[in-house]
Amino acid sequence: MTQVDIAPTLLTLAGVDVDPERFDGRSFAHLIAPSLGGAKEAQPWREAVFFEYYYVDDNDKCVENCKPLSRKQEYPNADSLCANLTPFANSVCWGGSQCNMSCYPTETLANNFIAIRSMPGSTLGDTLYAEFQYGSQIKRNISFDAVDFVELYNATADPWMMKNLAAGADGKIAPPSKHPLLHAALRKFFECKGSTCP
Repeated sequence: MTQVDIAPTLLTLAGVDVDPERFDGRSFAHLIAPSLGGAKEAQPWREAVFFEYYYVDDNDKCVENCKPLSRKQEYPNADSLCANLTPFANSVCWGGSQCNMSCYPTETLANNFIAIRSMPGSTLGDTLYAEFQYGSQIKRNISFDAVDFVELYNATADPWMMKNLAAGADGKIAPPSKHPLLHAALRKFFECKGSTCP
């Protein structure tokens, strides 16, 4: 179950008919209240979960020359950009207008990815498969039509996912075409809408 399943589940629990074309996810209300199960919910659950991430900003963090916040601005009365949440301490601040020295980006243009995590016993194996594409989502839509990098991990043999199986003995990363089943499963999730989603 993932976040896309929450809305159809809540609607089902509320007694609202869910149009399967409007939601990528599926209701799991039948697990909470078996009498609410429907035809789609009775089908086997998906073998993998899909997730995606896009770069939009450098998201700079700074750790020096920090200005203390006023009492009204301090956590827990308001969100704090400081790492130290002890009231009125602010000994280590992060980002924003509070700090402006020793700054570093926490994001990169290379960090756009789509990925699937398949489960043990699935036809895809116990794997994590991801495709990356360089670019800024703000400047143009990242459609993963020019994949720059691939990651593939066997989570059973490598639970910490330290050995990228997409890399050959020479260290070069194999293109998505070298992993046709995983690539196809990933694209199915990425391109799906409504009832066409796994």
